[in-house]
Amino acid sequence: MKKLLFAALPFLLILVVFLPSCAKKSAEAPRPVYTVESELDAKENALAVKTDIKFTIPQDGLSAVKLRLFANAYSEGRMPVTAEKKSAAYPQGASYGGAEILSVSSSAGVKEYSVGVEDATVLTVRFPEKKAKGDEISLSIEETVRLATVKHRLGAYGGYYNLSGFYPVLCPFSDGKFRTDDYLPYGDPFLFVTSDVSLTLTVPVGFEAAASAFPLARERQGKKTTYRFALEKARDFAVVASDRFQMAEAEESGVPIRYYYESDKKSSDLLQTAATAVRIFKEAFGDYPYAALTLVSAPFAEAGMEFSGLALLSNELSNAAKKQTAVHEIAHQWWFGKVGFDQYLSPWMDEGLSEYATAYYYKAIGADSAFRTMLADAEEEYSIRFAIKGAEACRLDSALIDLASGYYEIAYCKSLLLFSSLAELNGYDAFNAALRAFADEYAGRVASPENLIDALSRSLEKDLAPFFDVWLGADLPAV
Repeated sequence: MKKLLFAALPFLLILVVFLPSCAKKSAEAPRPVYTVESELDAKENALAVKTDIKFTIPQDGLSAVKLRLFANAYSEGRMPVTAEKKSAAYPQGASYGGAEILSVSSSAGVKEYSVGVEDATVLTVRFPEKKAKGDEISLSIEETVRLATVKHRLGAYGGYYNLSGFYPVLCPFSDGKFRTDDYLPYGDPFLFVTSDVSLTLTVPVGFEAAASAFPLARERQGKKTTYRFALEKARDFAVVASDRFQMAEAEESGVPIRYYYESDKKSSDLLQTAATAVRIFKEAFGDYPYAALTLVSAPFAEAGMEFSGLALLSNELSNAAKKQTAVHEIAHQWWFGKVGFDQYLSPWMDEGLSEYATAYYYKAIGADSAFRTMLADAEEEYSIRFAIKGAEACRLDSALIDLASGYYEIAYCKSLLLFSSLAELNGYDAFNAALRAFADEYAGRVASPENLIDALSRSLEKDLAPFFDVWLGADLPAV
């Protein structure tokens, strides 16, 4: 997600001595397959959703699986945004949504299912007997999803329908259990493994569907239109539906790009910015991970949000802010989409790399003032937090749950400074080549901080562990 930026102040970066290191590569797990059939009732602000999931059991002896129902983050008694963002997200006042499970069936049978044992966003499905690792399971879930009137990831507002997290997804499995981390009202509280998604969305005639993939087919039946999509190696799949869209398109480096908007006199500028970003990032970090790129301007309480193959941009942004946000969200296609990260435990990784990529974009196009301003803004925000809150409140290795305050200053600003200092110390060409090797090695996987440090150390032929130890900890990096 992209936050808005602030003003500038000088800051000093660190020089460290390095030694070589090495890393290991693990096998890729089979990807779950999702087949989603959905229909939007625009008058009732509701979705009818049927989701079929095919997956393999990750460990011997499991008799249950857990899935996320992100729609329940919008239910009464919950708040998906911070108190500071409440008025921006809910300008019409309190509104609630949520998922009502209608049925659950499975090829393994269903003993029972329940919602909300750990959290309202968690669905537990229990089988009649324990399963063996590698067993192939089919699971089918029918639900009704009510959409809150909210300018957020999932909701309806002003004739726009932001549809992400509307179908159930398997919780990630690690260390012998399914991860059911809290859905926090700040940051990006997600950990997504890759999956293959086939999705149909039926909408009223006249609605366009801007999605994580371009439609494979568009079929009209009476007063309804059905869009059919498919995306491989998706972290998620999102759609923004509306009857207000215009659409402009371009192509860059073999990547088709579409921009959906209601009113944007600078739409050609936005498309050109997106195309240039794709070209620069492809040259720097390797191939774009999807078949196409969609950008959409719609109501959203933050500046923007990344999804696989799609960048959501707030329609309230100025032209300059919208272009910078687009670059940041496009960078996430590499640093979130291509390479995944644990956004609960290490939120600095994908945000910092995407901020670094955004700053590098300005450097690459010769916009030195914008490049310097980004670094200066980050330096000021981080320096102020350090001065007011102290060293322990500035740890870069903080988990998301510990960043109720300081998320922007740590996950964005300090992380940008870390990666920018590495680029300055090693040269941008060498550092980008190291990031490209890292992206190639961990494409389709979830990379840890240790994976990143090892990969960069090998590519740059230096032990970067001491450097990262300083930045990740509580010390203020300085000469």
